[in-house]
Amino acid sequence: MRTLLIVCLMASLIHPVWSQNFEPLKPVTVQVSPTMIDYEGLKYGVALGINFKQFLSVNYFHLRDYEYGDNFFDNRYAGLYFNIVIPVFQNLEIGPTARFATMNANWQNLALAGEMRYKFSKSFRMSLEKSVRSDHNFWATKLIFNLY
Repeated sequence: MRTLLIVCLMASLIHPVWSQNFEPLKPVTVQVSPTMIDYEGLKYGVALGINFKQFLSVNYFHLRDYEYGDNFFDNRYAGLYFNIVIPVFQNLEIGPTARFATMNANWQNLALAGEMRYKFSKSFRMSLEKSVRSDHNFWATKLIFNLY
């Protein structure tokens, strides 16, 4: 947990280097997102994917909790994450999301959610996600870095 927070802080501090303001927007970018989700307990991890024209994202995420409890193994939540976002205001975007994932190697039902993003710059966003239709009510937050 501490390491994830330190990485996020470091990434936000060196963000101007990543944003490369001197280049025009590219239609396809690589997206890296440190993520925290409350899905059967808090889980932390990272998502890596592709972003198409700041409209459609396809990511692979791998999240786990670090509270072992009585279990020898920790809980792992991993799979594919799809979302479409529509700009509402200059720095606000909203849209639907879908997660197709496994929990400890057991397939979960398709989880649908709504997502709201705040755009700090063309390559740095913060996202809040809340389940709409799912077997488990969940929420997630992430920092999104588009690497050009």
